[in-house]
Amino acid sequence: MIFAIVSTIADEKEQVDYFIRYHLSIGFDRLYLYFDEPGDPAIDVAKSYPQVEVTVCNDNWRKQCIDSLASLSDSELELHEAGLYEAEVMIRQEANVRFAIERARKEKKSHGCCISTLMNCSIHRLTTSRRIFRR
Repeated sequence: MIFAIVSTIADEKEQVDYFIRYHLSIGFDRLYLYFDEPGDPAIDVAKSYPQVEVTVCNDNWRKQCIDSLASLSDSELELHEAGLYEAEVMIRQEANVRFAIERARKEKKSHGCCISTLMNCSIHRLTTSRRIFRR
């Protein structure tokens, strides 16, 4: 069995290395990290791990996500016009989870491996817990 995490990340340079090392150390095999800010310095940190698939959410990525979500439901058609995609992190997370699932399926076809569990995990949950337990 292969366990993977998907996470949408913004402005977390100090925490990304810890987040990656922690989840690899407890048994996760693959991490799909989506960086909201194209110039985020933590991107290079994440790219240094072979188990991490990095996606930089630039303008082209955002358009692809909006188009993908809009195709799911008529109610999503106003995502771009209303600015909901940028304003609501959960909408971006949903798109990133959907694309991570597709990547996992493609990896299964090309590598013969199968991700049995894909967890959406916020980097804030781990780092907040880390601060609480240190006190």
